[in-house]
This record gives sequence, structure tokens and C-alpha cells, in this order.
Amino acid sequence: MQTKHGAKETLIGKMIEIVALRKDGTEFPVELSLSSWKNKEGQTYFTGIIRDITEKKLALENLTLSEERLSQIIEVSKDWIWEVNTKGLYTYTSGIVEEMLGYKSNEIVNNKYFYDFFPEEKREKLKKIIFEAFKQKKIFHNFINSSISKSGGIVWFSMSGIPILDNKGDLIGYRGANCDITKCVNSEKALLEAKEKVEESANLKREFIQNLSHEIRTPMNGILGFSELLNDSDLTKEKQSEYVEIIQNSSTQLLHVIDDLLEISILDTNQLKKQEGKVNLNKLLEELFSVFQLKNKNNKVSFCIKKGLPNKQSILLTDKKILKKVLGILIENAFKFTQKGFVELGYQLRGDKIELYVKDSGIGINKENYDLIFELFSQEEKELSQKVGGLGLGLSIAKKSIQLLGGDIRVASEKGKGATFFVTVKRT
Repeated sequence: MQTKHGAKETLIGKMIEIVALRKDGTEFPVELSLSSWKNKEGQTYFTGIIRDITEKKLALENLTLSEERLSQIIEVSKDWIWEVNTKGLYTYTSGIVEEMLGYKSNEIVNNKYFYDFFPEEKREKLKKIIFEAFKQKKIFHNFINSSISKSGGIVWFSMSGIPILDNKGDLIGYRGANCDITKCVNSEKALLEAKEKVEESANLKREFIQNLSHEIRTPMNGILGFSELLNDSDLTKEKQSEYVEIIQNSSTQLLHVIDDLLEISILDTNQLKKQEGKVNLNKLLEELFSVFQLKNKNNKVSFCIKKGLPNKQSILLTDKKILKKVLGILIENAFKFTQKGFVELGYQLRGDKIELYVKDSGIGINKENYDLIFELFSQEEKELSQKVGGLGLGLSIAKKSIQLLGGDIRVASEKGKGATFFVTVKRT
């Protein structure tokens, strides 16, 4: 073996790396160390040690390649790679954390503890669980927890970690990865909410069918029962008149149920077509007032109307039949759920629109049920509704009908303090 460069005295006592030549002329790396010594005659001699480091160099190259590969994998990974010491202080974090939580790496490393990101109400509990794992040097997988981002948002993680041990087996810290599962959690929540809505809808429909049976059977029993009693030849004229009135009222009640069912069916299948024409709003209110003033048998509830415009200016272009139907439903509901006080029908001019309202001093509606009451088959006070009757279709019919006119309906109420239903329609 030859070396490309001769040894010099300046190299004595040092370990150097040089390239050597084999007999066949190929090059290979070696480590060379020289030492000098003198014999009794004072002559200087050199001793050299040459070590082939081809495998060592190859191993170092492979290690460097592996580190580069690992570094690239971490950089492109969608998981948050991290390391913490035994106190939970971050000693390393991959850059993806900025995308996930909004913090730069230098804001976290040596500045943040793992539990700093936990929601405050869960922090102590989760901290205790994880430190217990640290104490036992446990490997943990898919530990689900939520974290607070820099902007205050919630990010859900599936966290896995392994202990980092020294040569003696003592814990140095933990290394792990957090997988962002926020979309999965939100999807699961959405599915659960959808499931609950389906179940709620099924329950509402089941209650509706039961209620429908009751609403049909009650007047039918009245009709059949008192029709049979009319055959009694000993009946006085007063009793006959009383029975006939009961039969008529029961028939009206039954027709009302059938009308509601037909109405909602027509609206759902888009069979109802509006027929617009000029409508005198003041006269329409007077018509409704006359009808419901006669119907009102409760002398503890007063009924009044308030006109927002003079007769000549109260003209609007709409479908009178549909608008009258909507207002009739609202007035009927107001009387149904008002035991004492007042019911008021009126309107106001709002720009190019008319805002009609039906106000009462009845039982009122909880704010969280404002949207619910306009849904099919729904009734806020089921027990009370069973007493006063009805299928819970009225407000659904009112909403669908007024939307057909290009208008809208909303409610403002407070439980126990009455309710006001507003119906907005275009003036022209």
C-alpha cells in the first residue's frame, strides 16, 4: 500500500484522514496516526498505524442520508412531531404546528409545556393522566384531546408518544406525534346531531299520528253518538237543538282537521298557486275582526284591530285568500293560548313593505323554540295543545303560505308574557 502524500513531522501525534491506493490503483479512505521515538544511539524512528475506514465512512454516509430522509419526512408530514422533557416542556416541535395551532416553533420550544394548550377546564385532569404515564414510562396511543389554538379555536388531536430513555433506563422525556382529527370529530358531531334530528322527527311524527287519531276520533264520536241519540222519540226540542249543535260543531272540527291535512299536502307538493289582486288591507282586517269577534266566547279576552294607513292608502297587491288564511291561523292560535288579557291585530308600513302583526298576552314561547314552532308536527306545549286541540300544522301552513307570497313570518316572545307574530309582505 502506498500513500499519496508522505508523512511529515507536523503530522506526528495527530489522527488524520487520507486517501490511500490499493495495489490495483483504487482509492479508499484510511485513518493515519504517527508517533516518533529514538533508540539508544539517538536515532529517530517513526511508527504509524493505518486503519481502513471504508465501512465507517459508509455507515456515516448512511446515517447522514437517514437523518436527511427523516428530516424531509417530518417536514412534509401532516402530523405534529414533538419532544418534551420530563417536566413536559417542549424541546422540539415540527413546523406543521404553526398551521395547526398558529404558533411558530420558536414560540413553543423551551417556552411552552404540553398542558398549556389544553382547555382550562380539562387541564389539571389531562395533566395528571399524562404525568402518570410519564411516571410509568408508558407508551400511549391515540390519546384523544382538544387543544386551544393561538386564535382561541378548538383543535382536536389524536396523540401518541413513546418514552426517551438514557443508557441507564432513566426517563429523559417523551417523543411523539399529534394527528389533527378536528374534521373527523366535527363530522361525528354532525352525524350525531343528524341522528338526533331524525329520531326527533320520528318521535314528532309518531306523536302527530297519535294526535291525529285523537283529533279525528273525538268529533267522529260526537257525530255518531249524538246522531244516534236523535233517534230517541222522547227527546224534547231543547235537547234536539243541543244535540244538533254538538253534531254541527263536531263536523266543523273534523272538517278543520281535514282542511289542515289537505292544505299542508298541497303546499308541500307546490300545487298551490297564488292569484294576486288589489286588496284593501283595512277591509280585510275588519272582516277578520268580525269573524273572530263572534267566535270569541271568552269575555276575559278582548280583541281589537289597529290600522296603519287610511283606507285609500291601504291597498296592496297580493293573494287575499292566502293572506287571510295566514292571519286567521295566527289569530286563532292567539285566542287558543290566551286565557285572559287581549289579542290585537294590526299592521305598520315599513318602507316598501307592510308588516302585519298578531299580538297577544298569552302563555308566550321560549326563545329556543322560535324556529321549532314553524316546523311540521311540532307543538311547544304538548300537554296544553292536547287540551285546546290541534295538530300542530297551523304555523307550518302559515309559514309556507306567506313564503309563497314572497313574504316572511317571525315571532317575538317571552315565556309567560305573550307573543307577537309578524308577517311581512310586499306592498306592490
